[in-house]
Amino acid sequence: MDSTTFGANAFDFVSATGSMLLTKAKSL
Repeated sequence: MDSTTFGANAFDFVSATGSMLLTKAKSL
């Protein structure tokens, strides 16, 4: 696997998880 592709996928995963957590936190 290309390291740059892995880094981009990891960044997308982290940002998606972060936005989901923010949405959950705002709804509490």
